[in-house]
Amino acid sequence: MHRINLKGPWEFQPLIASPATPSVELPGRGTVKFPAVWQDFLGDFRGRIRFLRPFNQPTNLDAHERVELVLAGLGGAAVIRLNQQAVGVISNSEHTGRFDITALLQPHNLLEIDVDWSGMSTERGGLWAPVALEIVTI
Repeated sequence: MHRINLKGPWEFQPLIASPATPSVELPGRGTVKFPAVWQDFLGDFRGRIRFLRPFNQPTNLDAHERVELVLAGLGGAAVIRLNQQAVGVISNSEHTGRFDITALLQPHNLLEIDVDWSGMSTERGGLWAPVALEIVTI
């Protein structure tokens, strides 16, 4: 197995505030390097954030290899897209995800992860563990 960490920079775009925190303003766009805890760069904001990360297709893949997207730690729920195609969903209770993205890869790719989080300030939110591509043999 070969692992490529997608540390950053990631662009983030706040989309909507949680109804539970109507008094907190929608933060501006920015960049962040992952892994990172939500509160460290978004403070008290709770709601939906879109995280975007371009990357190039891994090269020299053999026919018996596939590329999996791995989210090792998530606080909240997430919808994942690659090149505007649905990859998968992670629920609030799952915290991790692994998805085969081999068929969706292009020479240049855009990964989008929409994270909804309305957790307590004592909980880790967002993508708090590595996001990576793993090349695995089937």
